[in-house]
Amino acid sequence: AFDTSKVYNMAHMFAGCTNLEVLDLSNFDTHSVTSMPDMFAYCDRLDMVILGEKFTVWKDEAYLPEGNWTNGTLTMTNQQLYDTYPSHAEEYAGVWTIPMYPVHMSHVQTEPVADQVYTGNPINPTVVVRYLNKTLSRGVDYTLSYDNNIEPGFAIINVQGYGDYTGTKIVKFRIVTKAPSVTLSNVSAGVKVSWNSVHGADEYRVYRREPGGTWKSVKYTTSLSYTDTKAESGKDYEYRVRGVHKEGNTNILGKYSGAKAIRYIAKVSITGKTNADTGVKLLWSKLPGVTGYQVYRKDGEDGSYKRLASLGSSKKEYIDTSAESGAKYYYKVRGYYTDSGNTVYGAFSEIVDRIFLAQPTLRSTSTSAGVKLTWNKIEGTTYYYIFRKVQGESSYERIKVLSNKYTTYTDKTAEKGVVYYYRVRVCHKTADPDPVFYLSAYSAAKSGKVPE
Repeated sequence: AFDTSKVYNMAHMFAGCTNLEVLDLSNFDTHSVTSMPDMFAYCDRLDMVILGEKFTVWKDEAYLPEGNWTNGTLTMTNQQLYDTYPSHAEEYAGVWTIPMYPVHMSHVQTEPVADQVYTGNPINPTVVVRYLNKTLSRGVDYTLSYDNNIEPGFAIINVQGYGDYTGTKIVKFRIVTKAPSVTLSNVSAGVKVSWNSVHGADEYRVYRREPGGTWKSVKYTTSLSYTDTKAESGKDYEYRVRGVHKEGNTNILGKYSGAKAIRYIAKVSITGKTNADTGVKLLWSKLPGVTGYQVYRKDGEDGSYKRLASLGSSKKEYIDTSAESGAKYYYKVRGYYTDSGNTVYGAFSEIVDRIFLAQPTLRSTSTSAGVKLTWNKIEGTTYYYIFRKVQGESSYERIKVLSNKYTTYTDKTAEKGVVYYYRVRVCHKTADPDPVFYLSAYSAAKSGKVPE
């Protein structure tokens, strides 16, 4: 649009535009115009003019094509339009046309057709068709036929004039891909979003938001899953997915899946595994936002995992008191969150293994030959380690390593009159060439003194 408020001469403005059929003057301001000779001269095909509220000056010398002009409600001759419109410009503003029947369908207006979801069958939506202020009737004023109306992409409605209308108007609409079905799970790297393949999708877009927030696109992909590695443990997220059909350079976005919610619970990090005095002890780092933890155990390489315990959110250790000495066990731990009866699980920790060795029971006897130590036989033992310290000292020193056939040892190096403290620890050594050494908890300390 350009400013015509200061234009006073519109002579010959559109003269000779012999192919001009529709002219939009809705932004024209003619209040300053004093001359309009031959403004529309020789515009023989002009049959539609859109006038605005500021078209307040008409000159009969303008030579608008002769006929009965109508806005769908009123009908006027050229002279009546010249004489009447300026004083009623606000009321009469709009589309004025010379009905020339049959009316070509290029002059009718259609409303946009909403996106349609792919079904696998022909899709035949209706379309609203208007001419001026009149809504046309299907079967009376026009008929409909369809092309490319099954597969995702651009489909066509052929609006064919009928009766007082002629020609064809093409209306396009989009057939979009179905909504995929989405599942969420917590994995070690983040939240895994998975969905099924939908017909016609060339790629998929994944969207995420936090509760109450706005949706943001986080991934374009051709695969059927995406792992959100930026999710923070203990936070709640919602995800949705839709397919994208590509037609030329145009992306036709499909129907959104329903939003799915999950709280991300990170993988538990096990920080310690030891043989305690009463069983195998596991330690892990606490996670934010969890209801608690679950501990699982497998007996030997060929066993299956079974849940040992469910613990509260404040716990970060567990002792398996049912472990048997000499047996090998595998452990894993995961966090979980429960809300309104629904439970979400985090990924399992790395698997850790342990051969449990029971804590030996030590006894000491002081003799003139030395301090005699005895202990009970422990299943799974390869070696027994003997430790000693002098009363008042802080640290123990290992003084002897014995094979599993021994359950007694006499410390003949003990000095007379000196009080010593002893303790024993069990060791299991796996086979070469890369042996692993598993240790039991220390026995309770026992004292001894060789008499002077």
